[in-house]
Amino acid sequence: MFWLQLVSDETLEFVVFNILMAGIIGLMVSFVGAMIPPLRPYRPAINLISCILLIAGSYFQGGFNKEKEYHERIVEMQKKIDAAAENSKHENARIEHEVNERLNKLKGKVNETKKVIEEHKVVIDSECRLPDVARMLYNRSIDNEVSRPASKSNASGTKFGKTGK
Repeated sequence: MFWLQLVSDETLEFVVFNILMAGIIGLMVSFVGAMIPPLRPYRPAINLISCILLIAGSYFQGGFNKEKEYHERIVEMQKKIDAAAENSKHENARIEHEVNERLNKLKGKVNETKKVIEEHKVVIDSECRLPDVARMLYNRSIDNEVSRPASKSNASGTKFGKTGK
């Protein structure tokens, strides 16, 4: 049936319509042929061929109409797919923008924490004490959030290993 795709739809519709009309006209001729003496011997053959053409034409017409309906649905679905693809592009761009913003915020927090650690490096390393600044910076680096500036915190620390009671 792939060869039917090589023929244009208009030509195929024309052929199917003519087969159907030939069957209808043949049936009329066979009924009128009973009244015309020269056509009387051919009446059963004309009647049989006309019935076959009418049935075949009806079958082909139904199949052709169903094929046109499927083709229209395919075109409609293709339009929906194209619209969804366009919407997907916009959503992907929006998501990428949000991810980049969050990544930049996170990088900024990491850089800020690194600066504060460098600023308080001497305090953190002196006399093996663990000041509040060090604990706060450690907690902030784990939580990935900037709670309060390290410069405003209490710089007095406790001995490493003591509970601070």
